[in-house]
Amino acid sequence: MASLAHLIVNNFEDIAYCPGNLQKSVSLPEDLSVTDANGNKKGVVKDFVDNAVISFVSDDCPVSMVETVAKARRLAAQGKDLKLIVAPLQELSGKHLAMRRMLIKENMFFINDEKWRKKNLSKDIRLPLFVKIATSKL
Repeated sequence: MASLAHLIVNNFEDIAYCPGNLQKSVSLPEDLSVTDANGNKKGVVKDFVDNAVISFVSDDCPVSMVETVAKARRLAAQGKDLKLIVAPLQELSGKHLAMRRMLIKENMFFINDEKWRKKNLSKDIRLPLFVKIATSKL
């Protein structure tokens, strides 16, 4: 079903997004906790520098979640060792974690940190949004 939804989004990409401010980059605190889908800590954002893409998602924006699953699948199919870190705009929930079940490769992780929920530096961004983590952005 995610594949079909991704196909629909691709065919209507000029209107398949959730409104907000268009941003090319977002600053994230480098000490935000990153976990796997089971809640096991995998490190902090700075541990993934040059090896990850951040995907901002919202419960209110199914397009962001569909495109996150599609991006994780593409990264795995290309054989790239890039990880995909999901940054939910709401508190991490079962809806967010369900995206992991749609993947074969273990390349999706989640920001699950109280500091992120308190600051939530990106409440009004246009979704979907993917940002490659690089040293200069931290």
